[in-house]
Amino acid sequence: TGGDVPQSTDHYMEPALHGVQDVLNISTEVHVFHRTRLDLDHARLEKDHARLEKDHARLDVDHARLDLGGEETEDRHAFSSGGPSGQSSKRPYRYPVHPSGSDEPGHYLKGHL
Repeated sequence: TGGDVPQSTDHYMEPALHGVQDVLNISTEVHVFHRTRLDLDHARLEKDHARLEKDHARLDVDHARLDLGGEETEDRHAFSSGGPSGQSSKRPYRYPVHPSGSDEPGHYLKGHL
Protein backbone atom coordinates (compact mmCIF):
# COMPACT_ATOMS: atom_id res chain seq x y z
CA THR A 1 0.00 0.00 0.00
CA GLY A 2 2.98 2.31 0.41
CA GLY A 3 3.37 2.52 -3.36
CA ASP A 4 -0.22 3.63 -3.80
CA VAL A 5 0.11 6.76 -1.65
CA PRO A 6 2.81 8.54 -3.70
CA GLN A 7 0.99 7.64 -6.87
CA SER A 8 -2.26 9.25 -5.64
CA THR A 9 -0.29 12.25 -4.29
CA ASP A 10 1.28 12.72 -7.73
CA HIS A 11 -2.17 12.43 -9.25
CA TYR A 12 -3.56 15.19 -7.01
CA MET A 13 -0.50 17.45 -7.38
CA GLU A 14 -0.59 17.38 -11.15
CA PRO A 15 -3.82 19.43 -11.49
CA ALA A 16 -2.47 21.87 -8.92
CA LEU A 17 0.63 22.39 -11.06
CA HIS A 18 -1.54 22.95 -14.13
CA GLY A 19 -3.60 25.42 -12.10
CA VAL A 20 -0.46 27.37 -11.21
CA GLN A 21 0.57 27.35 -14.87
CA ASP A 22 -2.89 28.62 -15.85
CA VAL A 23 -2.58 31.45 -13.33
CA LEU A 24 0.88 32.29 -14.69
CA ASN A 25 -0.45 32.27 -18.27
CA ILE A 26 -3.40 34.49 -17.33
CA SER A 27 -1.09 36.81 -15.41
CA THR A 28 1.22 37.07 -18.42
CA GLU A 29 -1.71 37.76 -20.76
CA VAL A 30 -3.05 40.47 -18.45
CA HIS A 31 0.43 41.98 -18.16
CA VAL A 32 0.88 42.00 -21.95
CA PHE A 33 -2.59 43.53 -22.43
CA HIS A 34 -1.95 46.27 -19.87
CA ARG A 35 1.55 46.88 -21.20
CA THR A 36 0.18 47.28 -24.73
CA ARG A 37 -2.53 49.59 -23.44
CA LEU A 38 0.02 51.64 -21.51
CA ASP A 39 2.23 51.90 -24.59
CA LEU A 40 -0.72 53.16 -26.66
CA ASP A 41 -1.74 55.65 -23.97
CA HIS A 42 1.87 56.85 -23.66
CA ALA A 43 2.16 57.34 -27.42
CA ARG A 44 -1.12 59.31 -27.44
CA LEU A 45 0.07 61.50 -24.57
CA GLU A 46 3.39 62.17 -26.33
CA LYS A 47 1.47 63.22 -29.45
CA ASP A 48 -0.79 65.52 -27.39
CA HIS A 49 2.25 66.98 -25.62
CA ALA A 50 4.00 67.67 -28.94
CA ARG A 51 0.85 69.41 -30.24
CA LEU A 52 0.62 71.54 -27.10
CA GLU A 53 4.29 72.51 -27.37
CA LYS A 54 3.72 73.54 -31.00
CA ASP A 55 0.66 75.61 -30.02
CA HIS A 56 2.61 77.22 -27.18
CA ALA A 57 5.47 78.12 -29.52
CA ARG A 58 3.00 79.66 -31.99
CA LEU A 59 1.43 81.71 -29.20
CA ASP A 60 4.88 82.90 -28.12
CA VAL A 61 5.55 84.09 -31.68
CA ASP A 62 2.16 85.83 -31.86
CA HIS A 63 2.80 87.48 -28.49
CA ALA A 64 6.20 88.73 -29.69
CA ARG A 65 4.57 90.16 -32.81
CA LEU A 66 1.98 91.96 -30.70
CA ASP A 67 4.72 93.39 -28.50
CA LEU A 68 6.32 94.88 -31.62
CA GLY A 69 2.98 96.47 -32.59
CA GLY A 70 1.18 96.45 -35.92
CA GLU A 71 2.51 93.07 -36.97
CA GLU A 72 0.34 90.45 -38.62
CA THR A 73 -0.16 87.14 -36.89
CA GLU A 74 0.07 83.77 -38.60
CA ASP A 75 -3.64 83.83 -39.49
CA ARG A 76 -3.25 87.25 -41.18
CA HIS A 77 -5.02 89.34 -38.53
CA ALA A 78 -3.36 92.70 -38.10
CA PHE A 79 -3.14 94.23 -34.67
CA SER A 80 -1.97 97.58 -33.41
CA SER A 81 -1.59 98.90 -29.92
CA GLY A 82 -3.38 102.13 -30.90
CA GLY A 83 -7.09 102.68 -31.28
CA PRO A 84 -9.96 101.68 -29.02
CA SER A 85 -9.59 98.26 -27.42
CA GLY A 86 -6.63 97.37 -29.65
CA GLN A 87 -8.80 97.18 -32.76
CA SER A 88 -7.30 96.02 -36.03
CA SER A 89 -5.36 98.69 -37.90
CA LYS A 90 -7.04 97.45 -41.09
CA ARG A 91 -10.54 98.30 -39.88
CA PRO A 92 -10.67 101.08 -37.29
CA TYR A 93 -13.54 100.95 -34.83
CA ARG A 94 -16.40 103.29 -35.67
CA TYR A 95 -18.60 104.51 -32.85
CA PRO A 96 -22.34 104.65 -33.45
CA VAL A 97 -23.49 108.12 -34.50
CA HIS A 98 -26.23 109.75 -32.44
CA PRO A 99 -29.28 110.95 -34.46
CA SER A 100 -28.25 114.53 -33.57
CA GLY A 101 -25.20 114.00 -35.78
CA SER A 102 -22.71 113.94 -32.95
CA ASP A 103 -19.93 111.44 -33.48
CA GLU A 104 -18.52 111.88 -29.99
CA PRO A 105 -17.54 108.45 -28.65
CA GLY A 106 -20.17 107.24 -26.21
CA HIS A 107 -22.67 110.03 -27.02
CA TYR A 108 -25.08 107.61 -28.67
CA LEU A 109 -24.89 105.21 -25.74
CA LYS A 110 -25.46 107.98 -23.16
CA GLY A 111 -28.87 108.76 -24.59
CA HIS A 112 -29.99 105.12 -24.74
CA LEU A 113 -28.95 103.68 -21.38
